[in-house]
Amino acid sequence: MNRTEFIQNAHLIIIKVGSSLLVRDFQLDVDRLQKLAGQISALLQLQKKIILVSSGAMACGMSMMGFHQKRKDIPFKQAMASIGQGVLMQ
Repeated sequence: MNRTEFIQNAHLIIIKVGSSLLVRDFQLDVDRLQKLAGQISALLQLQKKIILVSSGAMACGMSMMGFHQKRKDIPFKQAMASIGQGVLMQ
């Protein structure tokens, strides 16, 4: 079964989006996000149920705040993830 047939037969589609899709060269990749939103919209038009999972909130937050290097301290990671999560939900 190819990808198109698989999607046509699926009732629920889970999409996992990671940092590499969301951020390119430490900048939020708005074009990719818009393309992803369009693809999800098309699936919704086909009456598919969609679950979107993202592990990219911290990278997205770092991009929005202009950071180009990760820090290891937990408060920094939490702050960047909280900023990034808001952006992703928007």
